[in-house]
Amino acid sequence: MKIGTKLMVSFIIVALITGVVGILGIMNLQNLQNSNKILYDEMTVPIADVGQISTSYQRMRVIVRDMIIENSPELIQSNADKVIIRNGEIDEAAAAFQETIVDPEMQAVFDEFVEARKVLAQEFEKVKALAIQNRDAEAFALLADTGAYEIAASVQMDLINELVPMKLEEAQQGAELDAAAANAAMTTMIIVTLIAFAVAIIFGLVLRSMISKPLQQANHMIKEMSLGHFTMRLNMNRKDEIGEMAESMDTFSDDIQTVVIGTMNQISNGNVTTNVEPRDSQDELAPALKLTIETIRSLISEATMLSHAAIAGQWQTRGDADAFSGGFKEIVEGVNATLDTVVDKMVWYEAIIDAVPFPIHVTDNDMKWTFMNKPFEDFMITNGVINDRDSACGMDCYNANADICRTENCGIRRLVDQGLNDSYFEWVGRSNKQDTAYLKNKKGENI
Repeated sequence: MKIGTKLMVSFIIVALITGVVGILGIMNLQNLQNSNKILYDEMTVPIADVGQISTSYQRMRVIVRDMIIENSPELIQSNADKVIIRNGEIDEAAAAFQETIVDPEMQAVFDEFVEARKVLAQEFEKVKALAIQNRDAEAFALLADTGAYEIAASVQMDLINELVPMKLEEAQQGAELDAAAANAAMTTMIIVTLIAFAVAIIFGLVLRSMISKPLQQANHMIKEMSLGHFTMRLNMNRKDEIGEMAESMDTFSDDIQTVVIGTMNQISNGNVTTNVEPRDSQDELAPALKLTIETIRSLISEATMLSHAAIAGQWQTRGDADAFSGGFKEIVEGVNATLDTVVDKMVWYEAIIDAVPFPIHVTDNDMKWTFMNKPFEDFMITNGVINDRDSACGMDCYNANADICRTENCGIRRLVDQGLNDSYFEWVGRSNKQDTAYLKNKKGENI
């Protein structure tokens, strides 16, 4: 397995454990939040609802007494309407309370409360009827301790008072469960955190053992190599990046021990493509070998440049002798002197040919001009065929527009096809004769 893979797997495992710790923490916090919300919504708020029921009931009792005392039908009806409003408040609070009931026993008490309210409502109608008739004594009799209205009201109030402690007890149980859940969550978090800490330490120790020691060996070998010492070998049998590095370093040491001799053999055979770089300030062989290769390369480059310039007809080009020293400088100076002599001879021979009073021109095998002497150049310029003889080189010779051009009587064609070296033609109003011959090299071969 690669080092990168090992590290990645280790980090992923640690990250997963850390993620588990985080997820557990989030889940526990969420559970606690939900429990607190339930405690508030289903325990605290319902107690407030019961308080609202009790308050509305007490106000309603006062309103009922006021209704009896009043003699005006309008005021009696006004108080009766207020009773309806208080009953509406009780209905709303009771409905909200009922939604939070989960205990069957509490539900049974609440059902009794609902039935008691029905009884109280019936008794209220009796009181209301007596109040409208201004039969106050009879109405107050119903509100007495032994009266039917008061008995029904007492039953309802007793049931209200019974619901409050039941809800408080339920809230206490919920709080105890929340505390237990919080303690369990804390214990779980501590255990998982300790496990994650231990796993991280174990992975760190394992990775240190797998990486640190081999790297120390490699570091020592690198220091030896930086000093030009190449006898040390790592010989590690590993399949990861460290093994690949060790194998590469061993191979490099093997190569460096033979590369100097190999490079010198290449130089002796004219191969200077090898690049050699010094390894440290004490490396005396590599700089000398590098300078030798670069100097020979420069000499070859200079000679190649001169040959290309000569082929292109750039006879004024010379080598830079000052870029070299010793024997290499003498070689470049000798080549420059040779070129000077050749150019001088070329100019001398060209002057001789230009001095011949007859038109002379030379073509290649494709019948394109390669040279013309001064008299021929003047004829061509005078007749508008060329601008000068330098620009004429490479042009087809039939541009001269003689009457034999591009016919079988062409002087070159007669020489090549018939072996005849003379030809006659009319040109610019004059009768002319042309003698044609092959140019020959030192061996007498046609060129």
